[in-house]
Amino acid sequence: MRQTLLMCLSLASLAMMSCDDGSVPSTSADAPRGVTDLGGADVQLDDVGPAFIDMDRPDLDARLMDATPDAHQSECQSDLDCDDGLFCNGAERCSLGRCYASPISPCEDAVRCTIDRCDEPTQSCTSEPSDDACPMDHACDRKIGCYPIIPCTEDVDCDDGNACNGLESCLMDRCVPGRPIDCDDEVLCTVDVCVDETGDCENLPVHGRCVETELCSVNEGCIERPPCMRDDDCDDGSYCNGVETCDADSGACVPGVAPEVDDGVPCTIDVCSDQLAMVVHTPTPARCSDGLFCNGAETCHPIDGCQPGAPPNLSDGVGCTTDTCDEEANFIQHTADDAACGDGLFCNGEEVRHPIDGCQAGEPVEISDGVGCTVDACSEVEGRVTHQADDAACDDRLFCNGAERCDPDLDCQAGAPPQIDDGVPCTIDTCDEQRDRVVHNPDNGLCDNGLFCDGRELCVAGQGCVDGPAPNLDDGVPCTVDACDEDRDRVTHLVDNARCDDGLFCNGREQCDAAAGCVDGPDPRIDDGLDCTSDRCDEDQDLVLHTPNHAACNDGLFCNGVETCDAGQGCLAGPRPLLDDGVSCTVDTCDEVIDRVIHAPDP
Repeated sequence: MRQTLLMCLSLASLAMMSCDDGSVPSTSADAPRGVTDLGGADVQLDDVGPAFIDMDRPDLDARLMDATPDAHQSECQSDLDCDDGLFCNGAERCSLGRCYASPISPCEDAVRCTIDRCDEPTQSCTSEPSDDACPMDHACDRKIGCYPIIPCTEDVDCDDGNACNGLESCLMDRCVPGRPIDCDDEVLCTVDVCVDETGDCENLPVHGRCVETELCSVNEGCIERPPCMRDDDCDDGSYCNGVETCDADSGACVPGVAPEVDDGVPCTIDVCSDQLAMVVHTPTPARCSDGLFCNGAETCHPIDGCQPGAPPNLSDGVGCTTDTCDEEANFIQHTADDAACGDGLFCNGEEVRHPIDGCQAGEPVEISDGVGCTVDACSEVEGRVTHQADDAACDDRLFCNGAERCDPDLDCQAGAPPQIDDGVPCTIDTCDEQRDRVVHNPDNGLCDNGLFCDGRELCVAGQGCVDGPAPNLDDGVPCTVDACDEDRDRVTHLVDNARCDDGLFCNGREQCDAAAGCVDGPDPRIDDGLDCTSDRCDEDQDLVLHTPNHAACNDGLFCNGVETCDAGQGCLAGPRPLLDDGVSCTVDTCDEVIDRVIHAPDP
C-alpha cells in the first residue's frame, strides 16, 4: 500500500507541467507518425450552452476551466451532486466536498488535424479529418494525424523504419500510413505513447487531467493526493516526471521539472521514455522526403533537421550530350546534342550559343509578381516560378477585427470580425483583445423581476434568464406556520400552539417552541396536600378531583365522636356521643371498651 502511495505522489511533477503551459510530456508537437499521441489535444470547449459545439481549438489544456462556472462554488458528497446535466463539458467531479469541472473533454481525440465536434442532444462525438489543417504536401489521418504525401511504386518505397506507426504501404502510387500500435490503457488521465527506440508502449500520468486535489495514478486514474513527510515519500523513480520533493510546510508533494521533450527539429520523433530514462529523438527521413529522385534522397539530421539530398551527377563528361534526369524513370539520361548549351536549370534562364564565345548564360527568370503578401520563389524541381500566399504577412496582430488574409491577386484583405452578439439578452457581449476571444458575461441584474419570494433570477450563458430556486420556507419545525413576507423580503416562522395539542388534559398543555418544536407543558397539579383525600385527574371532565376518604381520619376512639374528611380542610373531629339521658337517677358514662354510652342507675 505504501509503495502505491509513493508512486502516486511522484506523479505530481506532470501536474505542474500540465498546469503551467498545457503541454504533455509524451510526444512532439505534430502528433508524428510512429507515436500514438493521446495527450496533445487541440480541442477547446468555449461555450457549454449550445447543443452542438465546434471543438477544433488549440488550447484545451490551458483554458478548459473557462467552459464551466466557478469550479469551487458548491458543496457535495458525491459526483452526482456536481452533475450539471451537460455531456459536452465532461463529467463534473466531487473531491473533498467541493465540485470541480471536468479537466478533459469527452470528445478529445488528440489529433490536431481532425475537426472534433460534440453533439449535446445525442451525447455523441464526431471526428472528421481535414487535410487543410496539415502542412503543404501532407494529408490527415484520423488515427495518426498529418503525414507526408510521398509518391511510390511499391511498398518498400514507403517504409520509414519506425515500429510504432505500423507497416506503410503503397496504394495508387501514393504512400499510405500503417495502423499504429494501440497503447491505450483506458486510464483517462494518462498519456499513452509508443517509443520507436524500443517499440514498447508507455503510459505517462498527466495530473492536469485530474482536479486540483487529485493526482493521476497510472493504475487507478485520478486519486486523492496523499500526504508526505520527506522527499522520498514523493519519488516514484520516473525520469519523465522529474525529481519530486515534499513541501515541509504543507506536507504535500511538489512536482519536479520534467525534461524538455521537443528538440525543435520537425523531422525527429520526440518521446520521453521512463524505460530508457532519457528523452529519445528518433530521426525520420521519411518526413523529409519530397518523393523526387532527381534532387537526391533527403535526410534527417538529429540537430539541423531535414537536409537536402545530393542530386545525382548528371554530367557524363561529354560536351556534346544533353544530360538530364528522368524523374518518372528515376534515371539519368544522356542525349546526344552537338548544339546543347543548356545547363538543365530553369531559374537561371535559357542559355544561348554564341558563334564565337560558345555557350552563354541566359537571363534569370522574373520572380516578383508585385504582390506584397506572396512569397515569390523559383522552383528548380518544378521548373516554374511560384507565388505562395502568406496570410501571416497581412496579420495586424489584432483579434477583434478578424483574421486578415492574403489574396494572390489583390494583396492583403481585411478579415471578417468575430460574431459578438450571442443572442442572449442578459449577457454583456464584448471582444477581449488581450485574450483573443469573444466574452459573454452574464448580468443577473437584467433578469431580476423585483420579487423576493419566487427566488433570485439568474442569467445563464447560452440560455438567458432562468428562474432561481425559491427561498426555503420550511424550517423543519412542524408546529410553526412558514410563510414568505414579500413586503419585508424575508421568510417568517410563526409558532402555533394548537398544532401541538394532543387533546389530553391530564398531561398538561403542550406548547410550540420556534426552535425545538412541540414541547410538553407542565402537568396539572393533582396533590392538594390533604392526606385524607384521594387525588386524581379526570380526563373525561378535564378536571382534577379530590374525593374525601373519612376512614383515613378515624382515630379508632368511640368516645370522642366520628372524625370526617373535609375536601378543603382535611380531617375534622366528630361530635361526641350524647351522655346525658335526662334521667337524674342514672350515672351517664362512655365506655371506650365496648364503644357505647352507659346509663347506670344510681339509687
